[in-house]
Amino acid sequence: MALNVFERFIETPTLYRGENARALEPSYVPDRLPHREKEIERLAKMIAPALRGKVPSHAILYGKPGTGKTAVVKYVLRELKRLMVMKGVGELVHPVYLNCRSVDTSYSVLYNIALDLGCTRVPYTGWPLDRMEREVFNAIDRTGVVVILVLDEIDHLVDKGHEDALYLLLHMNEEIEEGGVSIVGISNDLKFAEKLEPRISSRLMGERLVFSPYNAPQLEDILRDRVELALVEGVVDDAVIKLCAAFAAQEHGDARRAISLLKKAVDIAEREGSEIVTEFHVYSAKAEIEIDSVAEVVRTLPIHAKVLLYAILLLGERDGATTTGSVYSAYRSICEHISGIRPLGSRSVSNLISELSVMGLINTEIKSFGRGRGRTRVIQPYVPIRETLRLLEDELTIDPDEISLGKQTNLLL
Repeated sequence: MALNVFERFIETPTLYRGENARALEPSYVPDRLPHREKEIERLAKMIAPALRGKVPSHAILYGKPGTGKTAVVKYVLRELKRLMVMKGVGELVHPVYLNCRSVDTSYSVLYNIALDLGCTRVPYTGWPLDRMEREVFNAIDRTGVVVILVLDEIDHLVDKGHEDALYLLLHMNEEIEEGGVSIVGISNDLKFAEKLEPRISSRLMGERLVFSPYNAPQLEDILRDRVELALVEGVVDDAVIKLCAAFAAQEHGDARRAISLLKKAVDIAEREGSEIVTEFHVYSAKAEIEIDSVAEVVRTLPIHAKVLLYAILLLGERDGATTTGSVYSAYRSICEHISGIRPLGSRSVSNLISELSVMGLINTEIKSFGRGRGRTRVIQPYVPIRETLRLLEDELTIDPDEISLGKQTNLLL
């Protein structure tokens, strides 16, 4: 009988600890959050009045991605629920967590709060906003409950022009006799308050909590905790942890990146049948993550931006740094090999180069050649060249063997 294709994978020893494998997911919230004790204490202190039936001040948590904002909030809410169960005060406080990337309209915010409060008759769409707001108002006013409303990535809601829900919820507290809503917003943008209308910012901007990026030693502590929870003892040594932490520290101290990098390294080690995770696996994991993130961006580019990036990568592979003139010539040449595409003018291409630079796909620098010799924009790829070229060849359905580029030129745009 032929061996089942999955049998050898089942028999291969795993590096994970079974039920604790989720501890290497960035979204996992452990029972201990190293180096966020002060933030936990301060947030708990902000929310604590709700346990006495008072509506806490609104709060905004700021910090770069991966600094522990969401983890701290989820940790505190979990502890709040545990205490309410233990003390039998579950009807006093009602935590609601919403991520504004998915719940991104005023209606959907109010709809989800209403559902969470047990208003089962509310429709997914169709009601006027003020009727949905009245449903939430009645549910709170009837029970006297204090709603702790966490709006993760709150700036996304505001950027899309759906801040009416914020005004309605803030104004609601002025009419409800018992209970109310305390908003805890989470934002990556330190200038978030500047985006708000005065009628909202004057009410919302109560407490302010800023999360600093983690440094390398702090990231090492976080990773050691996760390794102890998630992995078999001895499969990861300290050198691997230090390397993952060092890479993440370079990326603005992002703990999620550190954890994701370590998990990817473990998965690569398992895939190769290795009994331990090595530094080589970390380097391989970093390369895979980089190309995955590049692919996500590249696939969303307009077709002319893809062609332009392809031209830059081809020239970068051949010449290293190149000039805008060379890029424009190569771009026009590649357009001839793609059906239905007419090349853009030099000004439009120059603008696209600036956009690719802003997106972090290329690096540009103005270089002067001295008096009377002019200046030009020097361009270099800022992504893995060979892997991104293959991705673009699939996206554009072109044969690289058919592409012929001329010699580098000093033509200026």
